[in-house]
Amino acid sequence: MEALTTSRIEELRLSYNDLTDNSCPHLASGIRNNRTLRTLDLIGNNLEGPHFRDLMEALTTSRIEELQ
Repeated sequence: MEALTTSRIEELRLSYNDLTDNSCPHLASGIRNNRTLRTLDLIGNNLEGPHFRDLMEALTTSRIEELQ
């Protein structure tokens, strides 16, 4: 997810990529450090468990306008 922190990406579609709870800290870090991301699509992934909270906390301070 380092690329997410240094890019100017505005839209990220990760639907149905078999992401799991272990992905949440990496996604959270990328979201916290990316100020241009506006759309995030996580449909169809298994994002639940102890690390899901990290992702939710990162989303509260992000500039994401559309979350799926």
